[in-house]
Amino acid sequence: MLPAVGQYRAGIGTPHDSTAASAWQVQAVRAGFPPVERTVLGAWYADGFGLKPDPARAVALYRDAAEFNEPVAKLLLGRTLLFGTGVTVDTQEGVRWIRLAAEQGVVDAQILLGDLYAEGQHVPKDAELAVTWRRRAADQGSMRALTELARMSLDGKGLPRDPAQARQWAETAASRGYRDALLVLANVYSEGLGVPRDPLRAVEYSRQAAERGSAVGAYYTGMVYLTGTGVARDLQQARMWLERARDLGSPEAAAQLRRLAP
Repeated sequence: MLPAVGQYRAGIGTPHDSTAASAWQVQAVRAGFPPVERTVLGAWYADGFGLKPDPARAVALYRDAAEFNEPVAKLLLGRTLLFGTGVTVDTQEGVRWIRLAAEQGVVDAQILLGDLYAEGQHVPKDAELAVTWRRRAADQGSMRALTELARMSLDGKGLPRDPAQARQWAETAASRGYRDALLVLANVYSEGLGVPRDPLRAVEYSRQAAERGSAVGAYYTGMVYLTGTGVARDLQQARMWLERARDLGSPEAAAQLRRLAP
């Protein structure tokens, strides 16, 4: 039955049909296929993929799979309970399931747990635990986690302040395509954090981030050209980048453009 699920979902050898895919998935779960199939079906109920959205049913399937030690189900169950997506919020249980998933090596759970401890959201704020979970995610190849470690190292939060180490981590993440690492590098060179100030290099990094869809990078680039900070002042370039930042959702860019309007 499982090959049929994939065929209908991907449209391989048959038209793409989410309803048929979900019907096969329901049969797979009823037939006692491994717990991961309950996780998949739960996600489909959560997303409304070929089924009427049913958050309560999704949670029941996640819980069933999680109790069979399926790690991704633990993350999805925890995240749903934590943020109350269509169900009653239970932050304590939500964090417990996320931690269990993180301990089983689910990278997204490790990242989420690191974020929660860094922000003090639903758990006591704890920079050291944020570092611990972000390190574990970075060790598994998460460039997002590595970039957050770089930021913490720059700020001296949970880690000794070490701009050289922060720059190294950010360069690694940027070289592997993680956009926000470029913003860390822009900050390093703009402020001269462990390196000589280099506004041209800073704006080059922010421009690269903007070209990859970063509203922050586009806003920074626009403001550099608007103020002529380390580059020749260029209102045309400034307006172009600020418009891009606005289109990417930056309210600061929208306000700046209103001020520039004739």
